[in-house]
Amino acid sequence: MYTIASVEDSPLEYEALSKAIDRFNAENKVEIRLVHFKSAELFLSSFACNFDAIFLDIALPGISGMDLAKSIRKTDKDVTILFITSLAQFAINGYEVDAFDFIVKPIVYGDFEFKMKRLVRRLSTKESAKVVISTSAK
Repeated sequence: MYTIASVEDSPLEYEALSKAIDRFNAENKVEIRLVHFKSAELFLSSFACNFDAIFLDIALPGISGMDLAKSIRKTDKDVTILFITSLAQFAINGYEVDAFDFIVKPIVYGDFEFKMKRLVRRLSTKESAKVVISTSAK
C-alpha cells in the first residue's frame, strides 16, 4: 500500500482526485491511500516524512504549493512530488524542486492513469531498493 498526501484547498477538486484514485486502485489492483490537507500550513504542521508521494496544488491560499515543495525539500529530498494544478504555466518551475510530474486540472482520467502508472512504477522501484540487514549478537 502507498500513502499519498494531497494538499488541495478546493473540495470539488479533491473529490475528483479521490474518485480518480479509487478508479485507479480498482482497475490496476493497487492500494493507494489518500490523505487530504486543505492548506500548506495544515500539511506542514503534521509533516513527518511518512508519505510515499505528495500531490500539490500550486495555487493555494497562504503558502503556495511551490513554496511548500521548497520547504519539503529542505527535510525530505526523496519524497515524490507531483503537482496537480490549473496553472500549467508554472509547472516548469517544478524542476526547481525535482518534481516528478504534473497533472492539469480538471483531471482527465486517461492522462491521470498514465501518470499514476509511472508513479507506481517509481514507488515500487524505491520500495524494492530497500535492504534489510539482520545480524546475530554474540
